[in-house]
Amino acid sequence: MSLKYHIKTFGCQMNVADSREYRLTLETLGMTCIEGEYDGDLLLVNTCSIRAKAEDKLVSYLGAAQAATEDNPGLKVGLVGCTATLIGNELMRRFPVIKFILPATEMDFFAERVARAI
Repeated sequence: MSLKYHIKTFGCQMNVADSREYRLTLETLGMTCIEGEYDGDLLLVNTCSIRAKAEDKLVSYLGAAQAATEDNPGLKVGLVGCTATLIGNELMRRFPVIKFILPATEMDFFAERVARAI
């Protein structure tokens, strides 16, 4: 049985393109994409920090993901992108469901971070 993932993308066109790359990597690792955001093994949240409203939406979303662990205790969240670069450590302390952060400049280490987190 393969591990399941969902990618939530916040923000700019660059993040949309990056999410496609993350999807390819996850599928290369044998994972299967699912529709249910909180139903899988990994929820990858690709973030943007251009607007404060985007960060507010992200914090709300992470709160919902944290609450979802009551029904799915195996859920792990990976935080990638610009916001991960700027305040990822702070968010990781606030939301224990986040198992790894990957700054936008470290995409080459994505597969390694996923493998360690899951």
